[in-house]
Amino acid sequence: MDRRRVEHRGECGAFGRELRRWRALRGISQLQLAVAIGTSPRHLSFVETGRASPGRALVLRLAEALDVPIRSRNDLLTAAGYASIYPQSGLDAGPMEGVRRALSFALAQQEPYPAIVVQPDWTVIMANAASFRWRRVFITDAEKERAGAAGTNAMKAFFHPLLFRPHIVNWQQCARQILLRLRQEAASQGPAGPSAQLLRELLAYPGAPEAEEATDAVLPPNEPLMTVHMAKGDVRLSYFSMLTTFGTPHDALLEELRIKLFFPADARSAAWFNDLARDEAVAA
Repeated sequence: MDRRRVEHRGECGAFGRELRRWRALRGISQLQLAVAIGTSPRHLSFVETGRASPGRALVLRLAEALDVPIRSRNDLLTAAGYASIYPQSGLDAGPMEGVRRALSFALAQQEPYPAIVVQPDWTVIMANAASFRWRRVFITDAEKERAGAAGTNAMKAFFHPLLFRPHIVNWQQCARQILLRLRQEAASQGPAGPSAQLLRELLAYPGAPEAEEATDAVLPPNEPLMTVHMAKGDVRLSYFSMLTTFGTPHDALLEELRIKLFFPADARSAAWFNDLARDEAVAA
């Protein structure tokens, strides 16, 4: 057997392993997947075991049927011996100018309430002025500096004892609900995904609810959304949040970016955010 055939068989084996992993994550049988993409179970079995090499079109149909994220679709193509077809641009790239304008517009429109843009691991890459005003009321610049990288990650800031955590009145309840969501995301991404890694890091914080406790998270009957209640000195604040993503993205980065919008949960909190913005404007 010549070297090229050996290398090709190795590529097919790598693709088969990845295909089985995604099929297991989605809980789909070979028969169900074969029917969904219009091929025979026998051929799909040969592809998974490396006895048959998939065409690029088949790889893409499989990725679509399994709802594989764009970045991982490139990985599947590579594993099958094909070049990546989906771009993975940086936000500062020229073609992203319209995206940057859209993000800036969304953040500005959310004023005087906070809004942030986060990566899949919840690292904050953009934020509006309201986010900085809110943070400085509860977290000093020195505290943020001592917390290190956690200070630039929205989830870690919620769990870190030097950041928002000491000021969240219902922290245990909210932490359980956050961990439950991350567990669900991790189950769909696999153990190597950003949600699984973040989940492990959050569970390592002292006092974090045990992983199994997250399944007990329930919403109180008088709150339709998870509402966070905060207190520091005379400040009392309640908020909920909403996540927004780009529709039908064709770029790995755009599929992964999330805009998190924060809203006051009551009139007192709305007035507090408005007063904070007005005071800053007067001071300027």
